[in-house]
Amino acid sequence: MADLDPGDRRPTKPLVKRLDRWAGEINAFLMVLALGLAVLDATCFAALHLNDGATTGMYGGPATHAAKIAAIAR
Repeated sequence: MADLDPGDRRPTKPLVKRLDRWAGEINAFLMVLALGLAVLDATCFAALHLNDGATTGMYGGPATHAAKIAAIAR
């Protein structure tokens, strides 16, 4: 492999080794980040799903909606 700069006498192999090590570390970091985001997504989905049937909040819960549908159907 040729030198980076004709005036520079250092070979590029140490640079390639450093870049390869850096890329390996970045891949591990990105994998940890992706797993963390997946866990966060699953947690939020589960919380919203569980919260769906338990709330009667401002707009009413599923029982309120079922009662409205039943009143319309009569």
